[in-house]
Amino acid sequence: MPLDDQWSALYRLFYKRDVRKDFFDNGTRPVKSLSDSDVALLQGIGAERLEHVVALHQRDIGANWYQPRVPATWLALQSLLDFDEEELVASLTNSPAFEDRIDDDSNGQALMAFIKEQISRSMELATTGPWLPDLLRYELYLAGKLNAKPAEVAHFEYAVGGIREALLEQALCPDGECPEEYHSLFVRNSNEIAEVALDRDQAEVVRGIIAGESVTRISQRLPQLKIDDVTSIHEECRNLLDSLSADFLDAS
Repeated sequence: MPLDDQWSALYRLFYKRDVRKDFFDNGTRPVKSLSDSDVALLQGIGAERLEHVVALHQRDIGANWYQPRVPATWLALQSLLDFDEEELVASLTNSPAFEDRIDDDSNGQALMAFIKEQISRSMELATTGPWLPDLLRYELYLAGKLNAKPAEVAHFEYAVGGIREALLEQALCPDGECPEEYHSLFVRNSNEIAEVALDRDQAEVVRGIIAGESVTRISQRLPQLKIDDVTSIHEECRNLLDSLSADFLDAS
């Protein structure tokens, strides 16, 4: 049998609990093209042994991959879906979102697709946790998984800084959070990420500074402000960027 089919069979047995159960309970082949000798080899693993290995791997996925990188998102998913960590990992790895990304979630996109998949399927989750995609994106920025530039401004539809703080420091999971725009400046070096919350005007000015625009050009996108006000915000934000850059240089 081709190596791709062998890999597919192993993948499906490892991550698809229904496939695993059907194989050991009913002899249903995880891949139809499996030969009799291949089936005999897989059956020789034993259901109990495979379940034990799968459980160990699931604990590793949760405790050593997602929890350290996106801890608030991971906690929120368990709370809103009413899953313990083992069930959350099993549901994630059993999902099309995970399989489509071939078991590689280095940038969090399999988890993001899983979250959107769950929201689309559940009216309750769409009501209680519409902020989940924003929270995950925020934590991926903090973990250095989305930051392509040394300094970047990101916009969020929900107040993700406060949501994350409530989850991690107070173990409080928001229910039906209302949209409240949130802007953050992320500055990175090779070792760490600094994050500063900005208001809408500051965010627009910082974007302009990063893009190398003049105060006059930036002010055209802020018609509600006088040029003197834009100049003042520009100076404040320029000092902020310089300070963060200097801190990173001192730390390195």
